[in-house]
Amino acid sequence: MPPIDLGQTLLGPSFRYDLRSPDISKLDRFIVENPIRDWSVVRWKDVGRPFRVENYASGKRVWEEQNGDRMPIQTSWEMFNRSFHEWFVKDVPYEQRRMMGQFARAILGFRGTEIGRLWRELQQVALWNTAHRLTDTIWDPRGKRALFRGLDVSKPRILFLGAAEGYEAMQLSAMYPGGEAVLVDYDGFCQTHRFGEFPEDYPFLGTHPQTGMP
Repeated sequence: MPPIDLGQTLLGPSFRYDLRSPDISKLDRFIVENPIRDWSVVRWKDVGRPFRVENYASGKRVWEEQNGDRMPIQTSWEMFNRSFHEWFVKDVPYEQRRMMGQFARAILGFRGTEIGRLWRELQQVALWNTAHRLTDTIWDPRGKRALFRGLDVSKPRILFLGAAEGYEAMQLSAMYPGGEAVLVDYDGFCQTHRFGEFPEDYPFLGTHPQTGMP
């Protein structure tokens, strides 16, 4: 990839390089900049209770059928890490071209079952391309900058439990440089892959402590 300058955005094969850092008056329309100063007074009605997912993945159902028991939380987390990482490192344009070729051959060969499977997979890749690579709403960097902005900290010492790849700690470290972060996760895959293979050039916007510039 060519160098990306501050203020620019560019698509990579698996994620978006986004170095736009607008001031509060120019934040993207889907960001409502209203940092909370006193977390002790926050209620669910103020921020919106998280959505509880009841439509579980087929992998969880299969595991529970095979083991005759409910899947432990740790096992669920380990399976999620592997599944999520597989999507995160995917070269989306290449996958779209490859799958379109397979889809065309399946149509020409009148292979109905394969056509249905490939159509579902193409939809999944298209959804991931939009949500992660085009709009960058998987990590939601602008939303998290809005959430973290205004923290009254200097050189923070961050203990991140259930850190996975440590994205939020990395962003906090960029916004408030000079501190230290300790990432903790009981799934070794997070260290070897989710953190170990996180892109070295992934953009984290903060303020340079010596110049005061982004």
